[in-house]
Amino acid sequence: MNAVEQHIENMFRDFPETEEIKRIKNDLYQNAQDRYDELVALGKTESEALGTIIIEIGERDVLLEELDYDQEQDLMDYSIHTLAEAENYIMFTNRESMKIGLGILLILVSVGLTPTFNTFGVEEIGVILLLICVAVAVGIFITAGLRLDALKNAFDPDEGTFYLSPEDYETVEYEFSVFKEKERYRIPMGVMLCILAVIPLLIFSFLDQQLITERFGILLLTTAIGAGVYQFVKYGMLQSAYEQILNIGEYSVEERRFQQKIEPIAGIYWLAIVLIYFVWSFTTMNWHYTWMVWPISGILWALISLFLKIMSNRESDR
Repeated sequence: MNAVEQHIENMFRDFPETEEIKRIKNDLYQNAQDRYDELVALGKTESEALGTIIIEIGERDVLLEELDYDQEQDLMDYSIHTLAEAENYIMFTNRESMKIGLGILLILVSVGLTPTFNTFGVEEIGVILLLICVAVAVGIFITAGLRLDALKNAFDPDEGTFYLSPEDYETVEYEFSVFKEKERYRIPMGVMLCILAVIPLLIFSFLDQQLITERFGILLLTTAIGAGVYQFVKYGMLQSAYEQILNIGEYSVEERRFQQKIEPIAGIYWLAIVLIYFVWSFTTMNWHYTWMVWPISGILWALISLFLKIMSNRESDR
């Protein structure tokens, strides 16, 4: 591969190899190579000729706009995956979402049991049970994640994108609409459970039952929240699976590129949150308070993501 061809390949490295992109690259290469040979014949050095070619080609997005390239239509006509692969991914996501939801429920129930054991004077048992449940849940999360990652091998390796024929795309789109209609109760149910979770604590506090609050109130609180989070996970993961297949929402081409940019930041952020949670919890033993780290961190990350997206859009507009 010569320097001119390498430059053109680099320009389109994050684009799927559709027939239209192949045609554009081939035409661009032929014209650039002819111009390169012409410049060398006129006495330019290879480096000078290549620099001139790069300047004359210009920016990729401007070039594609001049060629009236419609990426959305191009991707609709680009199919490298089957309907069976799409449905298989959705089916496995459904199964793994149940496991992940139950793993979260297991952690929250064990958190609620810690103060319960404290009231019986066996604090160590509560902590041991918590660590066991966390270990089991983490094992579930890792296993589920590895299985889903293995299934994603069917996706485009560069963009992580799924490409269906127009007919198969419409089939999955219809199945997605059926899913949203059938499972729409999960989000309001999850919200309701999280809100109602505090009612037992309020009742016990009103009755001035401190012992009952510590023994059962916190357990009821975390269990109800866990059941609510289960609903969110079950619906959210399946919705994400459909959106991944359909390349919409947060899995659109533009959003994928943004998420790839902030992925290292997200990893560092959530690792720090985990460390803060466990250090705070084990140093204070106030497990009935420290769980608040998670919803607060989630809201904070949403704000950070929004800020980063605004900054990224500003850079793109320059």
